[in-house]
Amino acid sequence: MIRLLIATALLILGTAHARAASYFAVVGQVEANVCAFDEGAAPVSGSCSISGSGTTVNLSARADLGSLGASGSTKTVGINPLGQTAGGRGIVTAQLSDTIYFSGISDGTLILPVDIFGTLSVEGMVNYNRIGIFVGGQTVFARSLIGSGQTEFGSSIGTLGTSLFNLDFTGGFLNLDASMGIDQTCTAVNFGDVCGNSLDFYSSMRFLGASVFDTNGILAGGVTMQSDSGFDYAVGLQPHSITPVPLPPTILLVVCGYLLLLFQFRGRRQEFQA
Repeated sequence: MIRLLIATALLILGTAHARAASYFAVVGQVEANVCAFDEGAAPVSGSCSISGSGTTVNLSARADLGSLGASGSTKTVGINPLGQTAGGRGIVTAQLSDTIYFSGISDGTLILPVDIFGTLSVEGMVNYNRIGIFVGGQTVFARSLIGSGQTEFGSSIGTLGTSLFNLDFTGGFLNLDASMGIDQTCTAVNFGDVCGNSLDFYSSMRFLGASVFDTNGILAGGVTMQSDSGFDYAVGLQPHSITPVPLPPTILLVVCGYLLLLFQFRGRRQEFQA
């Protein structure tokens, strides 16, 4: 489904572009209508929002140097007292194409770490959320996420982590394509019911610092990389990090008080033993 989604989106975008230059594109689609579109040199981004007849759909996507992102939210509220309110569907994709040139080596493998982070929240009736991320013809992450009426709002799939991808090249260059697609749907709901989705991978896929290995699987020394986009694949971007949540002041006071009492108790015990 995700591959078909991305293929359809690429047909909408148009794929007739020279590989001699980098290319970035995003497209958003609500039902059968394209509502956001941008392409060209990085960065590109697009967003759109529709609301009416009890359904709201918000879509955003971006394509930048070494990074793709997409997010969407769909919500349907039953407003028809005589029947069901039709649900909504949103599709959004982001794409980048780049060519990497290697000096000091002709054939080998590029080991490219890809960092992914995203969250999912669902509310109410049955929800369908699909996310697909592809790099160099390899699947980074593809999953259908389905929430039911028993799923509490705020449930999250959390951090997805980092994956390594082996991209073989010959002739001293590598054509690199990457894409991300989100497809989410709210089903029709009865009067007074709610269906809600929120799928956020907007800061999502990031290329980290890559390494080059020769055809014998040995780390190649003295190799430099350049790209049409100007992105430095050897350095890459910083991975996502989880920010520690600070303790509330009241808890800190309790901990400090406990440590103080423990210190005083040990001092008195030593005096008693003496």
